[in-house]
This record gives sequence, structure tokens and C-alpha cells, in this order.
Amino acid sequence: MMTNESTPIGPSSPRPPVPPPAPDRDGWPRWANLVLGAWLFISTFIWPHGSSAATNSWIVGLAIVVVSIIAMYVPWFRWLNTA
Repeated sequence: MMTNESTPIGPSSPRPPVPPPAPDRDGWPRWANLVLGAWLFISTFIWPHGSSAATNSWIVGLAIVVVSIIAMYVPWFRWLNTA
């Protein structure tokens, strides 16, 4: 029996690397959440706020940005993005 030496045979065959998941490019609601969350975060430092309102604005804005970025890569995170 003749075998081709360039093609490995058997369980020791290397598997091709699995590419990382690509972000959902058609998910405009996630992009809209990202932009609005960034705006909320930036607006904290542009306009005067009370101390508690400023703290609330930058924390919530940052949370919205982080959740919307994760939702682009992890499909079930979209539920948290919706909330």
C-alpha cells in the first residue's frame, strides 16, 4: 500500500486553528447603544452636574459601552444589552 507522505494520517493529524468569532456587523442597535453610552459618559465631563448625577452618568455610560461591545461578540449578551 502506498501513502502520500505529505498528508498525515491518523489521530496525530494537526487540526487547523479556529478563528476567533467576528463581531456582528449588521447589529446597528448595538452600535447605537455604544454611541449613546459613549455620549452619556462624555457628557458627564462636558456639562456641569451635581456630584451624584455625575457619578451616575459616567458609571452608567461606561457600563452601556462595555455591555454593547461584549454583545457584539457574545450573542446571549444581547439580552443584557437590551436591558
